[in-house]
Amino acid sequence: MKKKIGIFQLFLLGVLSAFSPLAMDLYLPGLPELQQDLHTSTSLAQLTITASLLGLALGQVIIGPLSDRIGRRTPLLWGTVLFGLSSATIVFAPNIWVLIILRLIQGLAGSTGIVLSLAVITDLFTGKTLTKQIAINQTINGVFPVLAPVFGGVIIAIADWQMTFWVLAVLGLILFVSVLLALPETLPAEKAQVADRPSVVGGFAQLFKQREFVLYALTQAFMTAALFAYISGSSLRIAKDFWHVSDDFWNCVCD
Repeated sequence: MKKKIGIFQLFLLGVLSAFSPLAMDLYLPGLPELQQDLHTSTSLAQLTITASLLGLALGQVIIGPLSDRIGRRTPLLWGTVLFGLSSATIVFAPNIWVLIILRLIQGLAGSTGIVLSLAVITDLFTGKTLTKQIAINQTINGVFPVLAPVFGGVIIAIADWQMTFWVLAVLGLILFVSVLLALPETLPAEKAQVADRPSVVGGFAQLFKQREFVLYALTQAFMTAALFAYISGSSLRIAKDFWHVSDDFWNCVCD
């Protein structure tokens, strides 16, 4: 018999699916300041976004099959802890290379929320109810990336780019406590599978043999690549234009 969960747990699943995309966008307004503080190039500053995306992609491939074997709750607990710790450690990164590695780890940790929030919903619901719950989950997921740069801009205006990662560290802690106290294990013991390497590789091979899947996956990949290429450069361009306008203003005042 499937366990029932309430509104809070459903909202929690939505936040779990979105907290890693939030981590990707929240600090974007601070990229120019980050580049200046760490004495690095624009390309390396933007590579912190690429590292997070790579972590998100690799993490889902690993965590999904693993959760079919050991359950959903344990990986979620470890993922939220690792997300919070990596976010806090980023604040003290001495150079851009350490920050890039920590962003990769942060992405790996955050991927647990993306893949397992949907896995939990799939464990609990079927039919039209499943479709409805996935739609709600993805709606919450879509709101966070839109609001994140706005909140990030406010945080950076008040404090600095490091503060955005303190906020993410606190969010990781809150999510850990919420999962620990409010989210039960949803994978029935009789459905637990041994996710050995041949079965996992074979499953992905079957997916990539489907032309429709490959077409949709490539379309989504190219759209996401274009989106983040624009996003990663926009904050740096805006900052550059701002300083040009500021210099022109003060030149006019002085003249």
